[in-house]
Formats: sequence, structure tokens, C-alpha cells
Amino acid sequence: MPTIRPRRPDREPRTNKKDIAIVVAAGVVAAGLIALAIGYFASVRTLDDCEVTAKDRSVSVSSDSNGNVKSTTDQRVYTSCGVFTVTDNPLLLRFNSADTYGALVEGQTFDLEVIGWRVGLLSWFPNVLSVYKTPAP
Repeated sequence: MPTIRPRRPDREPRTNKKDIAIVVAAGVVAAGLIALAIGYFASVRTLDDCEVTAKDRSVSVSSDSNGNVKSTTDQRVYTSCGVFTVTDNPLLLRFNSADTYGALVEGQTFDLEVIGWRVGLLSWFPNVLSVYKTPAP
């Protein structure tokens, strides 16, 4: 039976500076991701009286070397309040973008609940979450 030797009290476990740097870097990345997520969800806002001026829908289809086909739909809405996309949002458990896009009618006015920011460098647009028809005056 093997003999188990107790640790010598005068000997401290070694800490590697590289290990400490990795833990600190992981903490900084985690904090950044949490801050980004909080900022994203805090960006939900309602825009009142947005007149829909145009709608645009494009579908791109691509396939990889294995023959797997992938299609991507881009639905944009141009309004008096700005340009928005209408896409599903798995983080918010919203999978009704086609219905939301269909409810928006050119020439009519809506209140829009949107999330996200416009980042021109990355071609990002705020995403429409909900549509509320504005009553006629």
C-alpha cells in the first residue's frame, strides 16, 4: 500500500504568473460580455408615430463544399424614425419576425418597440420587436 506523505508546512504551493494572467484576462472578458449584454437589453425603447416609408426584403442562398444549403433573410423597414431590421431574436425568445414584418404597411403610422443600436461601420440596425398601430387622428 502506498504511503501518503503530508505536505511540508514550510513549503507553499507554487503559483504561476501565467496562470494568474489567464484568470485575470478571463475575468476581464467575462465582465465585458456581461456589460455588453446589460447594455443591449437596456437599449429596448418605444418610438412613437413612425410612418413606414418603404420596406425591403432580400434572401441570400449559399452552400458549402459539402452541399449544405443555407439561406439568410434580411428584412428592413424604412420609417420617419430611422431604418430598422425585423429579425428573430433567440435571446428574447421572439420568433415571429415574418408576422411583424407583414404587419408593417407602407404609408401607415406605427409605434415601434425596438432593441439595439445603429452601427454604420458594421451595417447593424436596431431590431423591431413589436408593432403597435397608431390610431388615425
